[in-house]
Amino acid sequence: MVPEDARYLPPMNILLGNDIRPDMNIHVLDPLRELVAIFGSKLYALRVVKKGAKEFIEVIHNRSPLQDLDKKWDIKYEYEMGDDVVGSLNQFARTHAIEMAVMIPHPHSLPERWFMRSHTREMIFEATIPLLILPDSQFV
Repeated sequence: MVPEDARYLPPMNILLGNDIRPDMNIHVLDPLRELVAIFGSKLYALRVVKKGAKEFIEVIHNRSPLQDLDKKWDIKYEYEMGDDVVGSLNQFARTHAIEMAVMIPHPHSLPERWFMRSHTREMIFEATIPLLILPDSQFV
């Protein structure tokens, strides 16, 4: 998705919304790996941690599946406390000169779709930079 008023810039700094689950097929990120290799991009993996001790402890103690990827990636892990995931991603993008954002939507049950907000859907409407959406392998 490319916003109408976006101008082309090579994606030298890429922001990945990092809510990657341990059970996710890591090969979903293969297109991102190719982009990083082609442009020599720096990848920021931002995890927005909701204000609550349970998720914070979970984030600290769980190893990220990203750490199992090719060690040649220049990945910088960032954590931010907040309840507004999309606002936090956009703010981070502005302050770190990010040229492209990447998100992985996750499948939700019908009741979850009724009552929960989709961060990816919100980002489509609020992003000011190009957004690459990589579907979770459970979607395909």
